[in-house]
Amino acid sequence: MLEKFTGFGFKNRTSDEFSVYSVTSGSTYERSMFAEFEDKEEAVEGQEGSYYFGTNMRTKPLNLTLYMANIDRNTYLDLQDWLSPNNGLGDFWLYEEPYKYYRNVKVVSSIDYGLYPFENADTGANIYNAELPVTLKSYDPYSYSFVNTKEEGDANGYFDGWDEGTGILPANYTLPTSFIGITSPTEIKVYNGGNARTKPIITINGVSDLLAVTNVNNADSFSISAITDQTFVIDCVKGQITEDDSLVVGRFSGGFINLEPSKRPYITQMTFTNGSNQATSTEDLPQSLVGRELVTHDGTSQFNSNIDLLVDSTTVQLENNFDGVSGAYDVYIIDVNRIIIGGNNLNVDFQFEFPYAYK
Repeated sequence: MLEKFTGFGFKNRTSDEFSVYSVTSGSTYERSMFAEFEDKEEAVEGQEGSYYFGTNMRTKPLNLTLYMANIDRNTYLDLQDWLSPNNGLGDFWLYEEPYKYYRNVKVVSSIDYGLYPFENADTGANIYNAELPVTLKSYDPYSYSFVNTKEEGDANGYFDGWDEGTGILPANYTLPTSFIGITSPTEIKVYNGGNARTKPIITINGVSDLLAVTNVNNADSFSISAITDQTFVIDCVKGQITEDDSLVVGRFSGGFINLEPSKRPYITQMTFTNGSNQATSTEDLPQSLVGRELVTHDGTSQFNSNIDLLVDSTTVQLENNFDGVSGAYDVYIIDVNRIIIGGNNLNVDFQFEFPYAYK
């Protein structure tokens, strides 16, 4: 069982291996709520104030105070190598947030510390205690989920309640990421449960004279010409397109797709009737649910639909009629990316692979 608030992982190893613990400096931990950022702004001569053109997120500092207890010389040298600033980048995660990790992380501060050596009474070997303030930096401003369903996290042994506020849902309520046999212009819905944009890897199989893909939420789009049973991989992380493992040149136009985040899921219970486009909650509902996506499961299959309007304080009207077994079921109300897939002579399969992203 991982100890919350005292442990961390870095480059596929954990602090437990070194008898090293993350401790407080005083009564609080030092954490950065956001990555470092830079506002784009410009002042005009003779005019008061400035124009604001957006914000660029930069790198995220990760500050730790480490305490190492009763370690021998070999462990000390191993620890030194593990944290060495010239040993490249790696993933970093905190036990208190086991569901997510930071990538492209390295130590950026010189580690000065007070070393307390003493002698092992039995062997005479040197033993060390020390307190080490250390700053790591994530060169990616966001963190990313290890898992995208609650069941995956539970199977990893995460502590009770780990999923609260993460946007990670039970598998039955998580929208699919694979779409098979698209033969006409189609809208698909893709859910990013984090609170920051994420970049997917999109695998496309099939045929189309000209395939066009647009994310309605942010207008990101691309098109590919002359697909004839190849496998295309659109890697939006690397900014790379491959066709049967060879780089694509000249047949791709547009940009790469980003998936927008969801506001925190709203969880309630509602009663559904087969064939009806209305559902009734056990509690008063806020107007802010209109336009969001309702997801439920009747024990056999998933049903999801956009909420068109609030009929009254407890009843919603849905875009689609409920097609499951009538009854009362748990409901998750989320935000989705609406992605339009179009093209000529269309017969394609799509798969989206991505982690949720967090600020």
